[in-house]
Amino acid sequence: SASSDQTLKVWELATGRALATLEGHTGYVTACTITPDGRHVVSASWDQTLKVWALATGSALGTFKGHTGVVVAYAVTLDGRHLVSASWDQTLKVWDLETHACLATHRGDVAYLTVAATTAVIVAGDSGGGVWFLDVPPSFRSVGPSSVRQGVPRESASHLEQVPIPRRLRMNKHTILFLAANPLGTDRLALDREARAIQVELERSGHRDRFELVTRWAAEPLDLLRELRRLKPTVVHFSGHGGQIAQAGARPDGSSYRDVVVDDDRDREDEQGGLFFQGSDGRPQRVSTKALQETFGAAGASVQVVVLNACYSSAQAQALLAHVDCVVGMRSAIRDDVARSFAIGFYGGLGERESIAAAHRQGCAAISLEGLPATARPQLAVRHGIDAEQLVLAMSVNAGPVRVDLEGRRHPSQQTRETLMTRDDLLTRLSQLLPSQFEEVLFRARIPTAHLSGASAPQAIRAIDAIRYLEQQNQLEQLAWILKAVSAGTS
Repeated sequence: SASSDQTLKVWELATGRALATLEGHTGYVTACTITPDGRHVVSASWDQTLKVWALATGSALGTFKGHTGVVVAYAVTLDGRHLVSASWDQTLKVWDLETHACLATHRGDVAYLTVAATTAVIVAGDSGGGVWFLDVPPSFRSVGPSSVRQGVPRESASHLEQVPIPRRLRMNKHTILFLAANPLGTDRLALDREARAIQVELERSGHRDRFELVTRWAAEPLDLLRELRRLKPTVVHFSGHGGQIAQAGARPDGSSYRDVVVDDDRDREDEQGGLFFQGSDGRPQRVSTKALQETFGAAGASVQVVVLNACYSSAQAQALLAHVDCVVGMRSAIRDDVARSFAIGFYGGLGERESIAAAHRQGCAAISLEGLPATARPQLAVRHGIDAEQLVLAMSVNAGPVRVDLEGRRHPSQQTRETLMTRDDLLTRLSQLLPSQFEEVLFRARIPTAHLSGASAPQAIRAIDAIRYLEQQNQLEQLAWILKAVSAGTS
């Protein structure tokens, strides 16, 4: 078994007695398995390595080094010769189990989360909802890092650059942009722990495939504009320091706080304070409320939610409502651990298909459960005309939920989320149709056969193809009406 205490244990199944403890990793152990010959154990860890152990003695035989991110999964080929690892560093690596040498590296564009392998094929799933199929040449030991290929003859694979394969079962998702800034001269904050906690909470959630967390460290002011333009995020999370116009006072305790106290004349020109990014010299650079509002107005059209996990940020929250539906801000100083606990509860709620309002309440509940001070709780500000109880990000992707109920009727915005037909609802109903009804839906929706798997493919696979095509054409609402008509037997 693998554990977050950085160890593995070997157990006797009949008695439940621990026979050995394997120590050597310096981070959480994420996975372990016994090789096909029953002689060795392979483990992966947050320390960015894999290890192979002798099962009989518990001694470490070797360490596989090369990843630059957490190794979350791996697979041992059935012949016991090779190991394939998947990492958050956006790579798959193939290793020789005997020599511990890295034989191949395949680089994707997002983190890999799971992998399976035979002696001929590698199948991997990534955090973008993609499934990758990679061909393994038979002369595997004799080729170098270009050995993992797709879509080219095996004999010519070693002479070509890596060719990314087409994605399978790709699902659009909401990007969460995490901006972290902890400039010189400010309280040291555990922002890396906050980002990790959010990632772990999303990975645990039932709708983790709807979200992608993108982190930007030592964020400078222009990074906000650049990433809004490039990523088109749905959620922007700022983790760092906010400012107040006052004299610095003594801390009530020895904890780290997320505020910067300023009292010079320049800062008094903006009595609403601001957020402190990192300047080019590494020191704090204040971004005023007006500048934040202007930036989101110019480049933040995709943003629905902003979380300002920084002290004295309620004024910025109110100002951003001119361009954003929901903004979380802080009325006063907030401790680092309180801000982190709120993030755990909030993003855990989003990942479980909770509304923004419910996720906010769960974030506050997480603060209470940790026994932390409740005097400075994050406040949720909501734009006029928006019902935060009905805004559920995991229901919708990009264009929002299809506002049609299961009977095909349009509903006003105050309709509860249970009556809305979501992308998942459409996929389920399409998969469950009779074959003749399914073909009729495809005909009425005018889906080109080139975008569908062959007629011999399972209906569930062809349903996914149909959903993907209609989603790209922004025609999911039309599909809801067609499903209703076909199910009712009407024209």
